[in-house]
Amino acid sequence: MSELNGSALSVKSIMEKIRKEVIVRRAENASIVTSSHNRESESTAIKSLHIISENQFAIKEQYDLADFCQYNDVEFIDSVFKGLLKRAPDECGMQSRLLQLRSGKLSKSEILAMVRFSKEGRRKSVKVAGIRFRYCQAIAYRVPVLGNVVKFMYVLLTLPKLLTRLNESENHFSAQIKMGENNDLLLQGLIHQKADLAALDSKAD
Repeated sequence: MSELNGSALSVKSIMEKIRKEVIVRRAENASIVTSSHNRESESTAIKSLHIISENQFAIKEQYDLADFCQYNDVEFIDSVFKGLLKRAPDECGMQSRLLQLRSGKLSKSEILAMVRFSKEGRRKSVKVAGIRFRYCQAIAYRVPVLGNVVKFMYVLLTLPKLLTRLNESENHFSAQIKMGENNDLLLQGLIHQKADLAALDSKAD
């Protein structure tokens, strides 16, 4: 009888561990394959990425454009503020720059240039190799008619690099999707294990 009770307790403890693991996996999977569009959840995501980027982005006195452009989306904006302004982005600054980036209104290099040569950026005077050219380029793009011509010519000259970046992005997103599929399979396996242990537990009772 004592052996039976011990077996039941063991099964219950294993089930409890699996239940917790399923909850964790669901949370991880949801963070990869779903996104929330309300302001509160986006602020939470931004704060969590701030924590991640604190460990990834190196604060220096001088940078290359690649030091910033290796990051994407929220992490890119976060690195720009921390590198050029020596502070974390405020919510308003994050939202406005993120909107410019996601809408395609400004490229990464244009955002870098505009932040670097803003009033606050000029005060900090952080050195970034090639940033002055990018700033002149961003200003030229704003000139009516001529700006479109300049942008068109620049795109033609940099088309090979753009195609390489496009391929890199495609491979990156494919890897993320694959990761989500693997998480789904793992979650299903855990659920099946839980069901099997639940059957054993009912028999032990």
